[in-house]
Amino acid sequence: MPEHTAAGDIRSAVVIFAISSALYIPGFVAFIFTLVVLIDAATKPDEQWERAGKNKVGWIILLAIGLPFGCIGLVAGIIYLAAVRPSLTAAAY
Repeated sequence: MPEHTAAGDIRSAVVIFAISSALYIPGFVAFIFTLVVLIDAATKPDEQWERAGKNKVGWIILLAIGLPFGCIGLVAGIIYLAAVRPSLTAAAY
């Protein structure tokens, strides 16, 4: 029977922590990214959205639905930052 050691327990705990971190950290980062983008979209004035010809409610709903689902929120946030936000910025002036 193998000998049980404290060093083995620590090594196992470190491996488990590393694996769980590798799984949870990207999801957490995607959640925070989507949340920041959602807040950005929600704080833009309605007039700015209208001048840009974009649908504020639709984007807020899409980002809110994507918030708990990492990949959906991440993709929606990237599209918002790449395609919608520049239009909103241009419409601000």
